[in-house]
Amino acid sequence: MTHGKGREFKKLPVVPPENLKDGHIQLHLFESERAYSFAQELYEQFTKSDDTRTRNISMGRFRRAVKWSGQLLSELQELHEAQPPRISSTGLAEATAYHLAIRGRLFRLQDEFQPGLEALVAARTVLDGLSKAAGSSRDHAIYVQFSDEVAPEIRHCGHELGLARAYDIDGIVATLGNKVASILIKDHEKLFAGIKSEGADNQGGDKVKQLQEITWEGKPVPVRSPELVDALLRVQQASDGLPTTGQTNVKPTQTRGLITKFDGVLLALSEAEDVAKKLADAQKTTSAQPSEPGARDAHFISSFVTYQLLSRRTQRDLLLTEALLATPPPGPGKQSETSQLTDHRVAPAVVKLLDTILQSLNQMRSLSVVDESADLTMGIEGRMSYTKARRALFLSRTYEPHNKFAEAVALTQRANLHLREAHTSFADAGEDTPETAFYPLTLDSVKELEKDVQDAETDLKKRWFAYNGGKASGTQHQKPVFFDIALNYIELPMEKLQGKAGVASKAQPAKTSPAVEKRVLAERKAAEPEPEESAPTPVPQQSQGMLGSLLGGWWGRK
Repeated sequence: MTHGKGREFKKLPVVPPENLKDGHIQLHLFESERAYSFAQELYEQFTKSDDTRTRNISMGRFRRAVKWSGQLLSELQELHEAQPPRISSTGLAEATAYHLAIRGRLFRLQDEFQPGLEALVAARTVLDGLSKAAGSSRDHAIYVQFSDEVAPEIRHCGHELGLARAYDIDGIVATLGNKVASILIKDHEKLFAGIKSEGADNQGGDKVKQLQEITWEGKPVPVRSPELVDALLRVQQASDGLPTTGQTNVKPTQTRGLITKFDGVLLALSEAEDVAKKLADAQKTTSAQPSEPGARDAHFISSFVTYQLLSRRTQRDLLLTEALLATPPPGPGKQSETSQLTDHRVAPAVVKLLDTILQSLNQMRSLSVVDESADLTMGIEGRMSYTKARRALFLSRTYEPHNKFAEAVALTQRANLHLREAHTSFADAGEDTPETAFYPLTLDSVKELEKDVQDAETDLKKRWFAYNGGKASGTQHQKPVFFDIALNYIELPMEKLQGKAGVASKAQPAKTSPAVEKRVLAERKAAEPEPEESAPTPVPQQSQGMLGSLLGGWWGRK
């Protein structure tokens, strides 16, 4: 192969405007993009190797990209000037911003900072006009993203030129924008007027493509990524028909349909979370920050989307919990036994749901958006304590059918401890914020749960006492009245008092108590055996005459 050596180059004839088609425009765009991307790769190699030859080749590719983008812009201007115009003012403005951005970058890399600053400011001015007149949220995000890419280069040129406020990009654009645009852009006033008119026509377009304003603590959260805008638009479409955040009056018949819708919202939010995390990782690698003052970075957006996912998951679990607990009260006969069995089956399921809610709240507590707000932190912690107390109450009901009353009472006491923590959190926290409206909770709800826990603990202690042999429904010992106790310690002569009052005392029958006492004593004496008298011990008699007793054997013989 000779690669065309020996052949004479013949320039292609110019295509007249009436014969231009989409392929001609796309060919110029692809040639420009190919040269521009190759130039960036070569310049990156030059920064690592410091090879002058690589830099020269890179600058040549940059100039070629500027040439192709200039041809693209000139052909689009001819199409726009045709009658009727074959291209919109928005399309021409996009091509203008594209050409000026590549031209300004070439000047900046060649250390020609003044013309580079003028070209970049003109491109930023066009992009700002396009973003204000965007017909959809995705187009707005695309224009803002290109503006963010141009902003650091404007700052660099201003710093090299020694501007006092080189960091104030918006101020530089506002000061130089109209001046340089009139020089570098052909019929710029007419172009901007066409952009505004087309934007006004597109304002009443499809509402599905318009992303609703997202706020956090009363401040708007701008989304500056087209991929994330697409994901949030899917979330917005899936959220249609769901109850407003914090709405609790949901009919039991609507629960199944709402659960299905919640599943769709959670799926869309999980996709948005993946996109936000990828953007945050990319920003961490490049260390690029948004140019607009007060704009949120990708890390905040990622944490915000995760918070929305966890709040929707908690809202879904709360709805499932209320649906499980919405059982009819027990009736007489067999119906009460069936409902009691149903309650025993429901309690473990409610405990599992409350575990999931606690997991979501714990993940919320670890997010950076929650750590930055003291009121939101106290609100989340209060809801965690309330959920723990509720979980302990339902967990005690799972021990009750197995007659494990000691464990059940211990759980109710633990629930009281968590309720104290909830009271403390509500005392320290301020008013409820829209960020915590997904879990409606008031101080009255905490007091109501506290009363339920106390009643459950009292009932468990009664049943525990009955299980150990006592009577669960026994009458409690009542203290006697004061004057009944006083009669045990003082004398009250009622007969004398009645005599003084003139009231005749009734004749009382004779008392039989002494006879009864004598009879009882006699019976006791008869029943007791008489003690036997012991024989007296014989007393030894003193012998008469001691000498006779000794010699009686001799003297007494006859």
